[in-house]
Amino acid sequence: MPTVYKRKKTGAARGTWTEDNLKEALMRLEAGEIGVNEAARYYGIPSRTLRRRRKTGNNIKTSSLGPQGVFGVENEKRLVKHIQRLEKCGFAPDKETIRTLAFQFAEKLGLNHRFNLESRMAGYDWLSSFLRRNPELSIRQAQGLSLARGEGINKESVDHFFFLILSEVFEEHEFFTRPGSIYNMDETGCQLNNVPGKVVATKGAKDVHVLTCTERGENITVIACCNAEGQYLPPSVIFKGVREKKEFSDGLPPGSMVFMNERSSYISIDIFFRWLKDVFVPRKPQGKTLLILDGHASHLNCYDLLEFADNNDIIVVCLPSHTTQALQPLDRSFFKPLKHYFKKEARNWIVNHPGRTIGRIQAAELIDRAWKRAASVHTAINGFRKTGIFPLNQAEIPNYFFSISEEMKPTCEQSESSKSSDLTSTPTKLLHQISPVPKLEERCRKRKKQSAMVITSQEHIKEKKLKSAAKLSKASKQLVMDTPIETGGSDHTNNCLECEENYYLTKETVDWIKCVKCQKWLHESCTMYGNLCNVCGKTKIRENKKKNIV
Repeated sequence: MPTVYKRKKTGAARGTWTEDNLKEALMRLEAGEIGVNEAARYYGIPSRTLRRRRKTGNNIKTSSLGPQGVFGVENEKRLVKHIQRLEKCGFAPDKETIRTLAFQFAEKLGLNHRFNLESRMAGYDWLSSFLRRNPELSIRQAQGLSLARGEGINKESVDHFFFLILSEVFEEHEFFTRPGSIYNMDETGCQLNNVPGKVVATKGAKDVHVLTCTERGENITVIACCNAEGQYLPPSVIFKGVREKKEFSDGLPPGSMVFMNERSSYISIDIFFRWLKDVFVPRKPQGKTLLILDGHASHLNCYDLLEFADNNDIIVVCLPSHTTQALQPLDRSFFKPLKHYFKKEARNWIVNHPGRTIGRIQAAELIDRAWKRAASVHTAINGFRKTGIFPLNQAEIPNYFFSISEEMKPTCEQSESSKSSDLTSTPTKLLHQISPVPKLEERCRKRKKQSAMVITSQEHIKEKKLKSAAKLSKASKQLVMDTPIETGGSDHTNNCLECEENYYLTKETVDWIKCVKCQKWLHESCTMYGNLCNVCGKTKIRENKKKNIV
């Protein structure tokens, strides 16, 4: 760290004058209203400082006394703005990048610097002083954001959600005065493992270890749901597997349910349908109820589920794709404290039960403790308020959510500057040449983005029915066209005569043939006798031998 000189508190204080005093003193000196010595006594500014500032025309007071940085005040501010521009685009630079950028910028400007010529980077001392001189910058822990989410949330999709979907639903069913009928449902994953956090250890220790019960714990899914009044529905848990044990639900909050998914611990259409029938419908208030969901396939692709919701006065609204980090109340306020308390309870459990692992039986107890600490009324209400859903106010969405998508759009100034090739390069242009701001091109998506919509509307349900009927019709026609044998007969009619593999479950890529003698089907690779099966081929060889003997 660079040393910062602190003057001893002896004699007169230095640098106590303000920038406004300096500007006023210089203005009166230029007008001839006052002399230098009189202005120095009146404003408390040293006379040598006034003479120097009057000669150079510099009326800006710096944060520290003494010589300034390598770049000076103006160029350093340009460097700060360039770093902030990179941050808005989703490409915030790290410390090494800034040190390299500083070296290249100083070289381009032709400044006299003392940076390392071998590594071609500025030193750590310069970086520390640079951050101290510019307190609007700091070292932060970055969070990963997928490209789809970065460009997915834009003002057009948010305006469509608020003005064309949500506001119409609120006006039609009078949700403005019924916050208890506005619900949000979502799922989050938790790992059955204790995750090491920040600990207190010996200063200077190279390695500080914390024992974990396993390398990577089993993943489970917790289903949460709350309304704008701050009321929560009992949580539900999804485990991967087929057989459910009663011990899995021991210790969960009252009314909670356990679901088993054979393929994974994620939610499926069947599990969501069961949750809607067994958890949500019995606890929903009378009358029309609004349920806000994300665009997961388990929420949208079953018209039976949507018809059931419509018949039970449930209006299901789907959020736009890749916008849940800004528009979903549970994501904004609840899931972060829930996971924090779950990890804390897991660490405490391992300390109190050394040598044991966290399994499915212990998961219920940990979820119950974390749920009771995280599921507060204030957290739920704050989530709906921050997303602007209740009270309905789009202005609650911060502008920084749109910064990446807005920066991705090319502007007229950028297109003109790219075409023009001026011989005179300003410091700002030099910065853009050294470190150009990345511009992402529009991608060709394989799947269409899901826009905000009321998925329980009669038009959407009818569309899902037609699509489902078309898929079934296409599948049945393909099944008939691909059938290589006559239907009917025994159960083994569709099996290969030799390997007994079913035609519809075959993994072989070879063709199927029919024996010309017994008229049975088999893989072409399962016979050694051309268009005959092995039995018929051997029989024919024996018959030919007898004929030759005779």
